Amino acid sequence: MKIVLVVLLAMIAAGAWWSTKPKTAAEDALAGLVANVENGEQVFNAGGCASCHADESSEDGPPVLSGGHRLVSDFGTFISPNISSNPVDGIGTWSALDLWNAMHYGTSPA
Repeated sequence: MKIVLVVLLAMIAAGAWWSTKPKTAAEDALAGLVANVENGEQVFNAGGCASCHADESSEDGPPVLSGGHRLVSDFGTFISPNISSNPVDGIGTWSALDLWNAMHYGTSPA
């Protein structure tokens, strides 16, 4: 009886782990993707990304993507992340797949 209970608990634990593990795309999901800076800039501008991710002091020039914008909601206050290419403070060490996973699944690389 104890063995059955242990096996049942192990199955429940494995199911709980499986159902809550972070979702990510397959390693080859972006195979063949070619970067296009102009298209990226157009998406960035059309999406209004700077409104949350840019430093408020950069209104007169190109946006400085330092994050820190506070978004107050009924669920709490969210602080926008730094999406600059800075390898220490931003996402400069992320791969294209890391960015895809973050934007599509909310899964960060580390």
